[in-house]
Amino acid sequence: MISDKLKIIFLVIFIVFFQGCKHNDSDSVSVVSGTISFDDAISVEVISRIEVMLVDYSIADASHIEIAKTTLTDINELPISYAVAYNDNEIKSANLYSISVDVYELNNQNTEVRTHTTMQSYPVLTQGFGAQADVLVQQIN
Repeated sequence: MISDKLKIIFLVIFIVFFQGCKHNDSDSVSVVSGTISFDDAISVEVISRIEVMLVDYSIADASHIEIAKTTLTDINELPISYAVAYNDNEIKSANLYSISVDVYELNNQNTEVRTHTTMQSYPVLTQGFGAQADVLVQQIN
């Protein structure tokens, strides 16, 4: 099995390689990365998938706008490393961006159920925040 850190290295190499092969000079791909930790004891074997989203939450009292997303399915160790690739052209310096995470497990009926999520904001990219965020997901009651 490939470790999560090795997967991120491959993803970054892939992005850098294809960034050099792009046809439109105005398109530029960057990456937000970090780790995901849990507020409770959890076994990685029960996790069916994790969705990590880069979202724009600039508009107060409105749903966030998803800028980019990655899905992790081969989870081997905690904390879990992630990397989300996004198009630089979609980022506006005046807007607010955050990483949001949802964790899914299979229940007794073999159906995916969201069991953990981010309960706070993990700002990235603008307003003095960088392209790295370590997030804590909490169990949904």
